[in-house]
Amino acid sequence: MRKLIGCLLGLSLVMSAATAKEPPLKMLYLGLSKGFAHSSVGPCGRTLDAVGKQTGLWTTKISEDIGDLAPGNIGQWDLIFFYTTGDLGLSAAAKQGLLDWINNGGGFAGFHSATDTYYDWADYGKLLGGYFAGHPWNQVARFKVEDPDHPAFADLAPSFEFLEEIYVFRDFDKTKQHVLVSLDNSSVDASRGAGVRPDLYYANAWCKDVGQGRMIYNGFGHHDGAFADPRMHQQIIGMAKWLAKLDWQSDEAIVKKTKAGDVKGLVDMVGKRPDALRGEPVRALGAIDSAAAADAIAKYVAAGQPLDLRLAAVNAMGRSKRVVAAGLVPLLNDGATEIRRAAVTAVGRKGGPEAEKVLLAALRHEQADVRAAAVEVLAGIDTPTVTDALLTMVKSADAATLRTALTALMGRKDERIAAVLIDAAKNPTDASRALLPVIVERLSAMAGRDEVFAILRSLLTHADGNVRAAAVRAVGASGRAEAGGLIAPRLFDKDNNVANAANEVTAKLPGLDLKGYMTPYIRDWLVLGPFDRDHDKDFGPEANPVATASYDGQGGKASWKPAKAGDDGLLNFRNVIASKDNCLGYAWAVIEAPKAMDVQMRLGSDDGCKVWLNGKLVHDAKGDRGLNRDGDRATISLREGANTMLVKVDQGGGDWSLAVRFGSEQGGLDGVKFALPR
Repeated sequence: MRKLIGCLLGLSLVMSAATAKEPPLKMLYLGLSKGFAHSSVGPCGRTLDAVGKQTGLWTTKISEDIGDLAPGNIGQWDLIFFYTTGDLGLSAAAKQGLLDWINNGGGFAGFHSATDTYYDWADYGKLLGGYFAGHPWNQVARFKVEDPDHPAFADLAPSFEFLEEIYVFRDFDKTKQHVLVSLDNSSVDASRGAGVRPDLYYANAWCKDVGQGRMIYNGFGHHDGAFADPRMHQQIIGMAKWLAKLDWQSDEAIVKKTKAGDVKGLVDMVGKRPDALRGEPVRALGAIDSAAAADAIAKYVAAGQPLDLRLAAVNAMGRSKRVVAAGLVPLLNDGATEIRRAAVTAVGRKGGPEAEKVLLAALRHEQADVRAAAVEVLAGIDTPTVTDALLTMVKSADAATLRTALTALMGRKDERIAAVLIDAAKNPTDASRALLPVIVERLSAMAGRDEVFAILRSLLTHADGNVRAAAVRAVGASGRAEAGGLIAPRLFDKDNNVANAANEVTAKLPGLDLKGYMTPYIRDWLVLGPFDRDHDKDFGPEANPVATASYDGQGGKASWKPAKAGDDGLLNFRNVIASKDNCLGYAWAVIEAPKAMDVQMRLGSDDGCKVWLNGKLVHDAKGDRGLNRDGDRATISLREGANTMLVKVDQGGGDWSLAVRFGSEQGGLDGVKFALPR
């Protein structure tokens, strides 16, 4: 309680600078993709609009027009939500205007790929708290709610499962952000993000005060279906309340009465607030340790009260010192599904042996939703008694319960769990089949066992690409001499995720000779540019490049010059042509083949590219994107002797780069060499 009151005191000081605004608020949703375009950008905007109308808290303008952020326009918005990628094209004045707007009291939110935006605007990165650096996982995972009182995630505490493409972030310092949600590493192979976060700490949502304003980042929302999930609607409402300082911990009037223990004052506020906000004073009652507060909570949780007030009261019961875990048991039999599930969550917040006892008893509840909610909360409690119960639940025919029980068991240390996972991999059911990738990841720690290695080996050809990718990583982690030979053919898997997994694994296997399968990256190039950005225009060299020729480029004549890629094969055009945006350049190399052969070209470029082999267009990838090494694959035919390869690479903003190499599932690449054109 002291910690909570201290938090309230701190928030009240922040509130003194700028008070909460009255709804309906005006929200601008900018769904603008100048890099990778998520299909969920549209559903996100439509959901924001619908939830705003439903609650009456805000009106929404769905926009792709950066003019809405111009200095003369930005002042009309109370909230601005970004679901964006790339360089949005804001002027210097508009950039500063956005920062000033937040500092002066605006509420700014970013969904998912908002961290994949404006890599070359340092103040934006500082505002967001980090930049996208990869997504090692795309699966159902468990997430821990680190601030169970924040309105965006209070009703999901202490943990929840969600299907998500999970980001890792560079330049992220958890000590400078208030983390709301982090990944439960027991539900994934946490080591896959170690290259970016050696500490294996993966935050997925955080917030902070910025001057008189606020910023919140929510990493969820990659999949279209995310915005049809009621849990996402809860997050959106909570985000908006917190940003506008309308939640019970931010609203100056509520904070004042809570600190004073003024139960009557809070109760009086309930009837004076808009419907969407009347539950906030009720939630605040849970922070007051008095009989009067407990009586008021009991009044609002009673049947016959509006559902929103009842849910707020259940939340308050979860925090109240006057309510014990057993006191929530009657609500597990409530007629409303929402109340039953909220009661389970509230029990979980209590913690301790009594709460564990109530939750274990709930596993035998007649209502399936109570059983499922209890399993989800117990998943975060690692005690022998709970482990015993989860092992029993694995035999359940309920698919959702089985999935939760399995994922909860995977992070525990108990010899019996190994047998459960092995059986789930050997004999998958409809319920466990979707979990196979995660099960395989867990089995990788047991790959030394002959029985387990045989299972993993067989899954290298599984029909599901996610399972094959997990099997590649698990076999690679086995340490067995034959691992490299088993994985190498997967370098050419039709599923890019599998091929990328094989790339990662083979690069780490000591002594593995891949010359029969893969060439090194091309390191020696001639480069030319910069030119105006026009993906489909021939600026001169495409029909017949001549090493001694010059061409009309941006700002004057452009001539070919030698450039060397890094040891990793990455050719950085910013270093070898120009540090510019909105342009393009060419790279030219010679491939010498000992005989005519078909090979797989493997290319990554930032942004789009075109490739000509011996004067013939063989690959065309248009659009803004980040470099995905080996991400583009195309079969090309090399003739015996010298082959010319010309690559045109677009530049929208941020990084500008290229990496190219070749592979063959049949081998025979030892004699392929690279040279500079003459």
